[in-house]
Amino acid sequence: MALAALAGAASAQPAPPVQEAAPEGGKIAFKFTRTHLSSSDGNDALDLNLRGVIGAHTAWLGHYRDREGFSQSRGGYENRQDFGLARTVVSLQLASGGFAGGSVGAELGGETYAIAGWGRTNLRSYYNLNFDPNDAITLGVGTRAVAHTELSIYQIRDDRQGTGSASPTPPSAKKPPKPSAGRWTFRARAG
Repeated sequence: MALAALAGAASAQPAPPVQEAAPEGGKIAFKFTRTHLSSSDGNDALDLNLRGVIGAHTAWLGHYRDREGFSQSRGGYENRQDFGLARTVVSLQLASGGFAGGSVGAELGGETYAIAGWGRTNLRSYYNLNFDPNDAITLGVGTRAVAHTELSIYQIRDDRQGTGSASPTPPSAKKPPKPSAGRWTFRARAG
């Protein structure tokens, strides 16, 4: 597959708990998303993304353009593997303007598991739609102990440029005692 050379997400996020299911017979399941991003400064943007999934493989092509004229095209590849007590996601991504990045993420354990991830880029300009730092370490813990539910808490923290950047905090997040310690993200998903 040509997109395998392009590769996936450069953020060190842990493996998402659910993979899009490919249809039977080894066919590729496609998903197209069009997202309008509103900005308080009026520089709204449009992001288009075409994703294809077959088994453990996901590839995508996308394009972002804002009202002020900045645009960037991207392509990526992600591979998910389940080794019983270890589940991994390796991803790579290329974007116009010379950006290249990659990450490795893992869940280690059974019903209750550790979350770890690491991401690196070539530090070229890249419009990051997930707002997490791309050059980062991810650490956390999760559980599937409650039926049809997955709970996890983890932090994605810049470990390369010294920006102090950490993953965004949704309303259900718990902040650490010291503001300089970063933010923790709490995500819950019910099946």
